[in-house]
Amino acid sequence: MGLFTGQYKDIIEFENPTGKLLVYKFQRPSGDNELKQGSQLIVREGQAAVFVKGGELADIMYHGTYSLETGNFPILTSLEAFPYRFSSPVVSDVYFVSTTQFLDVKWATKAPVIKRDSELNLVRVRAFGKFAFRVVDVGAFMLEFFGSRQTVLTYDIIQYLASMVSAAFAHTVAESELPVLDLVSQAGVLSREVLKKVNQSAMMLGITFTDVLIEGLSLPEGVENHIDQQTGKQLPGPKTRKLRTLKTLLDEGILTQEEFEAEKKKVLES
Repeated sequence: MGLFTGQYKDIIEFENPTGKLLVYKFQRPSGDNELKQGSQLIVREGQAAVFVKGGELADIMYHGTYSLETGNFPILTSLEAFPYRFSSPVVSDVYFVSTTQFLDVKWATKAPVIKRDSELNLVRVRAFGKFAFRVVDVGAFMLEFFGSRQTVLTYDIIQYLASMVSAAFAHTVAESELPVLDLVSQAGVLSREVLKKVNQSAMMLGITFTDVLIEGLSLPEGVENHIDQQTGKQLPGPKTRKLRTLKTLLDEGILTQEEFEAEKKKVLES
C-alpha cells in the first residue's frame, strides 16, 4: 500500500523562475530520475513536456495535468515504454520546452559585411542589435536541435539563433540597393527585411523570430571621415554647426524627433 501511495504522489514538473531556460531535462535533486507509472505530470502555461525514448521523439504534452499511464501517452505505449509490472519505471526521458517569447536577445556581426557602393566602392559594415523569438513547433524544434544538431544547452541554441540573424543582416545589406550613406537612416527598413529573411530560414527549426532590431551600424573611420568631408562641402560651416547642435539635443532627449525635423528643415532652408 505504501509503495503505490508513494508512486501516485510522485510529481514530474519544472518551474522556470528566471524565464531564461529554453529547454530543461527533468531531473530530481535526489538523482533518482526514473519516471514511475501513475506519476503526475504538471505542464505549466508557456511550456510543453516532450518525452524521448531511446533517442526517438514520443509524446508531446501541453498545458495541463496528466497521469503517467498508457492511455494518456499513445506513442510511448506503442514504443513499449510502459513495462507490464506497475512498479517498474517508465523507459523515457522528459524535457520541458519553453514556448514563451524570449525578448532582448543580443546579436552582432562577428566579421564586417562587405557592401558594394557606387560612390565608395567596397565598404565594410558592422552592426549590432537585439531580437525576439519563440518556439512555435515543439516537435520540429526537438528534432532539429536535439536530433540533427545535438544541441541541448539554452546558451548554444541562442548563440546559433544570433548567428542566423547576423547572416540574414549580411545578406540583406549585400543585396540592398541603398547607398552606404543611407544605411543608418534606413535601419528600420533594414530591420524588417532581416526579420523576413531570417524567418524563412527558421521555419524548419520550429522557431519564429518575432522582432529584429538594428541598434547600431558602424563604418570604417576613413568612410566616416569621407562622409564628414562631403557634408562639409555641401553645407556652409554655420549650418553644419547648427545641425550638429540639434542632433545633440535630440540624442539627449531635449528635442523630440518631430521638433528636430522641424528645426532641421528651417536650418536647411535658411
